[in-house]
Amino acid sequence: MIIGRLRQRITLQKFESYRDPFGQVIKEWKDIATVWAEVKAVTGKELMLSQREMSSTTIRIYIRYRKDIDTTWRIKHLIVGSQYLNIKAVLPDARKTYLELLCEGGLNDN
Repeated sequence: MIIGRLRQRITLQKFESYRDPFGQVIKEWKDIATVWAEVKAVTGKELMLSQREMSSTTIRIYIRYRKDIDTTWRIKHLIVGSQYLNIKAVLPDARKTYLELLCEGGLNDN
């Protein structure tokens, strides 16, 4: 891994639910960490969902190794405004120095 390629900031988010002081269950995405990353678009496609034309992009992200990330997390990437990416695969290298995250974006920007 070439550290100089980690030029973009991403925020790792985890979906959590908890009870507020009144006993209601609150479900929300919570920011876990903001880290440096290398972000590369791999493929793009257009598809029809609910009679709307949507685009989907597969993105490969490299970050320093963390042992707590899994596919239930998502990434907030600040390009223009923000874009949310679903993590589809978490691939560590053999020496556990970096993670390759295969992500999908474009379908749920909320």
